[in-house]
Amino acid sequence: AEQQEAERLAAEQREAERKNARDTAAMFTSKCQPIVSADCELLMQRLLSVQETFLRANPSSRLVPIRQLVTIGQKIRAARTKEQLREAGYALDRWQQQQLSQ
Repeated sequence: AEQQEAERLAAEQREAERKNARDTAAMFTSKCQPIVSADCELLMQRLLSVQETFLRANPSSRLVPIRQLVTIGQKIRAARTKEQLREAGYALDRWQQQQLSQ
């Protein structure tokens, strides 16, 4: 009985975490341009993941790199074409290489 209760609680915890992740992603992607919203959402989720990785590394300086990520996020949300999204994705790639390769 205890094992079943523990499994039930673990399943509820996983579902709550998935819902929280979806809600967070929706909050950030709700400003995506409708014409590219699916690709925009994926790129914004990647940006959030990169940001979390950066912050977990406990960098000595956070302000400028986070501002740069905000700017990239604005470019992602403003993108109206797949090409503009690709360019924003390349900017995120470059940022990730510069900040996380150090």
